[in-house]
Formats: sequence, C-alpha cells, structure tokens
Amino acid sequence: MIPPWVYLAGGALALSASFGAGWTVRGWKADSDELEQVTLTRAAIDAQRKVADAAAMGFEDTRAALDRQAYDTQTIIRETYREIAVPAECAVPAAVADSLRDATEATNRAVAGQPPRAMPATATASGAAD
Repeated sequence: MIPPWVYLAGGALALSASFGAGWTVRGWKADSDELEQVTLTRAAIDAQRKVADAAAMGFEDTRAALDRQAYDTQTIIRETYREIAVPAECAVPAAVADSLRDATEATNRAVAGQPPRAMPATATASGAAD
C-alpha cells in the first residue's frame, strides 16, 4: 500500500506545476497583449506623423508662394518708383524723417535681438501733465 503522504506530496507537486504552467502561459498572454498595444501605438504615431508632415508641406508651399509674391511686389514697387524725382515741396518734414529713422532703428534692433535704445532726455522734464 502507498503511504498517504505520497498522495499528498504528489497532489502538491501537481498543483504547483499547474500553477507555474498557468503563470507562465498568462505571462506569455500579457507579453502578447503588450506587443499588440505597442504595434497599434506605433501605427497611430506613424499616421499622425503623416498628417503633420502633410500639414507642414502645405504650410511650406503656401509660405514659399507668399514669399515669391512679396518679393515680386517689392520688386515692382522698387522698379516703378526708382526714377521718380520728388519735388522739394513734397519732402518729408525733419521731425517725421527722424521718427521714421528711429522706428527703423528700433525694428532692426528688435530683429537683431538687441535691447531697445534708451529714450532721449527731453529739455524740459516738467512738461508732464499735472
């Protein structure tokens, strides 16, 4: 006759083997599910990248067309008004010319990333509104 502890040991061994096999198979299933999600995510990323690339190409095409149009417009204006003499009575007043020069200088400094120039000191500081 087989002692009862052998049955108990055999049952415990079969139970642990089936638990280990189930654990391993479940791990394989989890890995498979994770791989499927990674594959789907990569496909979604590729699809979004294609959408973004198409939008960027559209933007670049539009920008290039607008750049060409702006260049053509500037060239036409420059060529049209190149040889026109301005009579002396149409000259810009000195204050307006100074203002335009200051605005141009401020714009150029801003484009170059330099800080703006300090405001010039006025002769009368007490001219502020009371």
